[in-house]
Amino acid sequence: MDDPFAERFLHHRADEKWAVSITPNKDIKACEDRHYKCVCADEVKLVLDGIVLSVLGHYIDIHLHGKFMAENALLSIAVARSIGVSMSICESALEKITLMPGRTEIITSKSGTRVIIDYAHEPKSFNAIFETAKTMNANAKGKIIAVFGSPGGGRDIGKRPKMGAIAGKYSDLIILTTDDAYDDDPEQIAKDIQSGISKSKQIEIIIDRTKAIQHALKTASSNDIVLLLGKGSEQTMAVKGGKYIPWSDRGMVEDVLKKKKY
Repeated sequence: MDDPFAERFLHHRADEKWAVSITPNKDIKACEDRHYKCVCADEVKLVLDGIVLSVLGHYIDIHLHGKFMAENALLSIAVARSIGVSMSICESALEKITLMPGRTEIITSKSGTRVIIDYAHEPKSFNAIFETAKTMNANAKGKIIAVFGSPGGGRDIGKRPKMGAIAGKYSDLIILTTDDAYDDDPEQIAKDIQSGISKSKQIEIIIDRTKAIQHALKTASSNDIVLLLGKGSEQTMAVKGGKYIPWSDRGMVEDVLKKKKY
């Protein structure tokens, strides 16, 4: 119900319709009057180790970060409830999840730097992950260092400056690098992204993703957050000539931290 396109989808014919919202005090009666079934949060708290969600009389501790994870949790509850799964089972199942590879996946270095690996690769998901990083960083008051690129291969090039603008709004340092360039020029992709970033921002272009990650971790201090975006849990990278090479953001971060002992 919080999405601007919700009404459009709710107008489609269906045997049963479920409305979901993370906005407290959402008008549940209005939903019921329209014969929707509701899964609406009474309260959403972003806490140190994730989210506390109050919904349908249950308090659920979710060990994942970001308000968008609360939305995902409510959607999963709605699907489960629609096929008869009890709220108690929903609560138990959600509280058992401690890791979702490639989605706000956190690695903490020995020095205290937090690396967040996320698949975010377009403006909406960029807004969500940067808002999450900002919230997580509120008390620590460290820097936000963003490392990302944008896919080539005929993907939407119009989103590149938009992603740059979002990163510029939240980041203290932006490191532009490669991300599934295919046959496109990674340097040109980086320039397309850079065109949306304010000239007052600190920007570095390091096309080699390994070197970009190394530089980010070397630069980061104990209270900083490094956002490593675009690849998530993917295990390959698309390069020139239709080739795919083995790749893992998590594996690279762990390797750098192990060798350099940051």
